[in-house]
Amino acid sequence: MPRWCLLSTLLAGSALAAPAVAAAQSAAAPAQPATSAESKAPTALEEVIVTAQKVTQNLQEAPAAIAVVNRERLVAQGATDIRAVQFMVPSVRLNKQQSNVQMFIRGVGIATDAPSLDLGVALTVNGMEQFREATGASIFDVNRVEVLRGPQATTYGSNAAGGVISVVTERPSNDYSGRAVAEIGNYDRRYLSLAQNLPLGKDSQLRAAFNYIKHDGYAGNGLDDEDNIAGRLTFTTKLGDAADLMLWGGIYHAGGNGDVGYASPFKNKDDPWKQTWDPLATIAFTPAQRAHKRDIDIYHLGGELNVDLDGVRLTYIPGFIYSNHQGHLVIDTGPARILFEEVNSRHQYTQELRLANSNSDAKLQWLVGAYFYDLSTHAFRTVAGNRSFDISEQPNKSYAAYVQGTYALSDALRLTGGLRYSYIHKEAQGNGFRPGLTGAAVPFTADFSWTHADWKVGVEYDVNRDSMLYANVQTGYLGGGVNFFTSPTQSNEVNPEKLLSYAVGSKNTLLDGRMRLNLEAFYYDWKDYQVGLFNVAAGTNIVFNAPKSQSYGVELDMQMALTSHDELSLAAGYFHGEFKDFIVPRGVSSPVRAYDFTGFALPFAPDWSATLHYLHTFDLPNGSTIDASGQVQVASKFWTSFTHGITRCSSVPVTVLAQSACVDTGTLQSAYGLANADLTWHAPDKRFSVGLWIRNITDKAVRTSGGDGGMTSAGVVTTLAASTLTPPRTFGVRLGASW
Repeated sequence: MPRWCLLSTLLAGSALAAPAVAAAQSAAAPAQPATSAESKAPTALEEVIVTAQKVTQNLQEAPAAIAVVNRERLVAQGATDIRAVQFMVPSVRLNKQQSNVQMFIRGVGIATDAPSLDLGVALTVNGMEQFREATGASIFDVNRVEVLRGPQATTYGSNAAGGVISVVTERPSNDYSGRAVAEIGNYDRRYLSLAQNLPLGKDSQLRAAFNYIKHDGYAGNGLDDEDNIAGRLTFTTKLGDAADLMLWGGIYHAGGNGDVGYASPFKNKDDPWKQTWDPLATIAFTPAQRAHKRDIDIYHLGGELNVDLDGVRLTYIPGFIYSNHQGHLVIDTGPARILFEEVNSRHQYTQELRLANSNSDAKLQWLVGAYFYDLSTHAFRTVAGNRSFDISEQPNKSYAAYVQGTYALSDALRLTGGLRYSYIHKEAQGNGFRPGLTGAAVPFTADFSWTHADWKVGVEYDVNRDSMLYANVQTGYLGGGVNFFTSPTQSNEVNPEKLLSYAVGSKNTLLDGRMRLNLEAFYYDWKDYQVGLFNVAAGTNIVFNAPKSQSYGVELDMQMALTSHDELSLAAGYFHGEFKDFIVPRGVSSPVRAYDFTGFALPFAPDWSATLHYLHTFDLPNGSTIDASGQVQVASKFWTSFTHGITRCSSVPVTVLAQSACVDTGTLQSAYGLANADLTWHAPDKRFSVGLWIRNITDKAVRTSGGDGGMTSAGVVTTLAASTLTPPRTFGVRLGASW
């Protein structure tokens, strides 16, 4: 369907829905005063304030698809890192390996941990962008997580082609309040989270937070475990009447045995987590090359300065992150095991300065900013006993300036325009290695620069006080990268990924504020989608570009207070994405064949996904309460590898292996459903609670990442296909306290 036809249909549908929304709202009967807890009418939903678009706004007034997960929901979900968000927001896939999280929103992301590539989805903590190895750190003492779906290139730059996940931690308060959460569960799970405020005079305060999580390996041989500890100090103060300052610092350490890629298709379909082989004994290729314990350290320093200057608000956000990473992933291929080991260190400096109009009554609301990013990397990786690459130096710098404004043509109609100019410079120096225990070094160098201008045009229209329609056309951009190999016929440059997005949406507050119903439909047109394929001959992932791709879909977010004791939320999405023109050339994975993936579905993108959450509160005679909640997530099938497994099929003796020639289901995740439940008793004063929880009730194994191994230098297809998995059924007891 041509894009203009699709958008016209979607716009027309939204326009027709708006009067019905208004009629439904006007017909809703006003809430009547309650005479008892049983007859009390449902109250309006609490207002949700978001900052993901770098301005403070009501969720229902933001012309974008934004999902918000609050602290209470994160605690009930047992969130210890950002992966938990994918079980509450449709069209989001978050796959963790070691300290990396592969992030996808609406099919936009990149399924590789190559250190030279940017992230397709930006993850920020208190406004500070996180590099790849920092994305898997613990999240704790969090106020909320905002998921901004769709490209955000004008305000966030090249790392936000798919969207933004913004983690906002709790700020200190000027008292001695605090809270604690402790859990014990199966797999010898032990979890503890503490937070304490400390006043430091009239206008200054400090908050200390601590987090610890440990559990045995979900794999029977001890792999797929956690042993993590983290802490954070946050200081805030007022600097006179017109300025405030926040400074924060955190540390995270991850130990344990390490991660595992389970053989796919599963050797044991009833219990794919069942592993009996000794990881240290079976993956030792030489006496000097054995799996080591995981040892990852990440340090954060950040701040935020806000100054009000006569109608203008100045914000300055500096940041520094350092990581030291020694980790491994064991791939269980069935007949053999392959060890990926990497030692790397990274340090990142970021600075952002922006000015915004602080007069909410002005017709023109504007935002201008400048951004600087400096990331340096050293990395050494071995694969299956073979040295893969040794990067002695890899500086990565980025500079950007942006402006965005919204002008009110009338009380109901507003126009938005935005522009960003970015400059990215990447260098790399080091050695790749030919396979073999003593494989010869192959030196490589790289020095590339890219410039790009991103733009956004949008319109908003208030149908009535509680309903808004909007439409946006904007670009997305993912900066280029470097492959760590040399070839006389192929450049080691990875081209930038470019995206043009069309979106129409509707924001509605219904039933006297007791219901929020938000919809957005979108169409994406890609050029040079970045993908990676493991090359056995090179011993590493080779990243390259798919010339043309396309996707479209629609998403729904609904929250409703059914009664004073019942809340229901539904998040659902439909997505279709495919490669429209994509032939992998000879030499990328196979020296003898090219592969045609035209028409293949994008990875980590099910056609349908939905999450339903229900909460009921029981009032007890002594004033205490019991919260009973349940959550179900369902999704249709999707692939964890863009190849759909065809590179494992060597029986077709043709130069170009057609997409229909052979498909292996080792990287296919079939349709599934996951269910969680939580039962929590709260004391009358809400200062103490006891809860029982169970997650993945049906003990369903869901692939969260995966791939196949490509071909050897002789043109022989490998038998490697493996996936990481969601945790099996877990359950336990939670104690909570606040003071």
